[in-house]
Amino acid sequence: MNTESNDDMDYFFLTSTTNANNEIRLWTQEMILLLFSLRRSMADRFDHATKETEKDLLWYELVTKMNKSLGGNTDIESYEAESLWNQCVEQYEDNLDKLKAEGPQNVKWPYFAIMDQMLGGTIEIPDVCHPRPGEDLVPVFIQGVWKQSEVREILNNYKVDSNVNIDEDSDASDESVVETKAGVKWHPELTRKLIHLRSDAENEVKKWIRKPNSIWTVVLKKFRRIGMVLLTEQDLENKWNSLVRAYNRRVAGISKRSKTHWPYFNGIQSVMSSIVENESARSSTLTHDGSKSDQPPEWFISYMKRKEASDAYKHEQLRNMLVDIQHSQMENRRLILSIFKKL
Repeated sequence: MNTESNDDMDYFFLTSTTNANNEIRLWTQEMILLLFSLRRSMADRFDHATKETEKDLLWYELVTKMNKSLGGNTDIESYEAESLWNQCVEQYEDNLDKLKAEGPQNVKWPYFAIMDQMLGGTIEIPDVCHPRPGEDLVPVFIQGVWKQSEVREILNNYKVDSNVNIDEDSDASDESVVETKAGVKWHPELTRKLIHLRSDAENEVKKWIRKPNSIWTVVLKKFRRIGMVLLTEQDLENKWNSLVRAYNRRVAGISKRSKTHWPYFNGIQSVMSSIVENESARSSTLTHDGSKSDQPPEWFISYMKRKEASDAYKHEQLRNMLVDIQHSQMENRRLILSIFKKL
């Protein structure tokens, strides 16, 4: 087997399991990526499975889907898939320790970033400078791709081209081939995702009492949840500002391209309307609050009225109790005096 060949890179990091006949099965990259994809889609079910029988059924369901997807004479057993998964978890933990001790440059395992993506919420991860080892496979994992030809196509799309120099108003700029410093390419799908998540963030933040210092902190968290860990707040803000400039040129009629030929116009327009609406609402709230700054809120006034009424009732009850006690004491004194007189 020639591990130097690109065609044989599936086997470069050999991972194997043993079947019921004591035969060794070599897991190719396709098989491992498919396992990761299916395991991720069933993560919630695995997390909530407490009994071994429940987990066994889930692994059986997973390998059934694997064998169907791989086709041919594939007959992976459920215990093989579980064994392979456990190997990957151990590999991840070992490499995580190595990364902490020696740095990311000495971690060569290609599936580290994918496992970090799946286990990052359950295992303590240090703040490591990105990209993580094996980061190039994360976009493949996020999209659920596992076939070798599709994997290579995605990896090629994410390669950095340092010679790209694009006018913002050109067709190429609208298709977003400009990349971030980390090499993330702003392809159309990612650009639309930015617009969508910025819109979501605006709608969420307007309901918050305590506003964030930057809207991009909220947007970045949303990108992190879908696996885009290479982006920074500055990347998002820079791209957004570029889109807004292109939008303003089209609104002003000074762009070479019309509104109808620009696929992001309606999305940007919707977000800009939300931003203006939120700013107006915030200004109105500040003005309204300022005019009533000397007055306590209605709920506090209502509470104080109820408290005063309750305190008055309790005071009356205590006063009546005190009067009863005084009357009782007077009666006891009269009784004692009458007894002494008889003596």
